[in-house]
This record gives sequence, C-alpha cells and structure tokens, in this order.
Amino acid sequence: MQLDKDTLKKLLELDDETFRKNVKAAAVASGIDEGMIERMIRDTASIKKTLAGIDEDQIKRAATIVGTNKIEDLLKNLKDNMKP
Repeated sequence: MQLDKDTLKKLLELDDETFRKNVKAAAVASGIDEGMIERMIRDTASIKKTLAGIDEDQIKRAATIVGTNKIEDLLKNLKDNMKP
C-alpha cells in the first residue's frame, strides 16, 4: 500500500466511524500520540473534504514533510487495521 489517490479513495469511502477508528488505530500503532490524533480526527467531514481535494503533488509533499518511513509505517498499520 502506498500513499496515493487510490489509497485516499479507499479511506474516503469508509463511513465516518470506521474512518476514525482505522485512522486512529494506524496512527497510534505508528507512534503518533493518541490524544493528538483524537483531537485531529474529530471533524471527519472536514478531513475527508480536504483529502478528497488534494492532488498527487500535494500527497508527495506531505509524505516528504512527515517522512517516508513514518508514512510507510502508517500505511502498513492502516492496511492491517482497515476493516469496515
């Protein structure tokens, strides 16, 4: 699994509760503070709207800023936890 439009599309297709649960589980497993991720994912509609509007270049820039290893860990954990 890699960070691309297809991955984002799969995330965006999840209902809000499942989206939050999966993103939280993947983020926590990747070492992101649970309290911080809880605050960040409260407004699921805004997050989904933002993610739906980003392009491939923005995805690549975000991956560079966050770090490739962290993104790979997050995506692995997301894939492992992705369930409806």
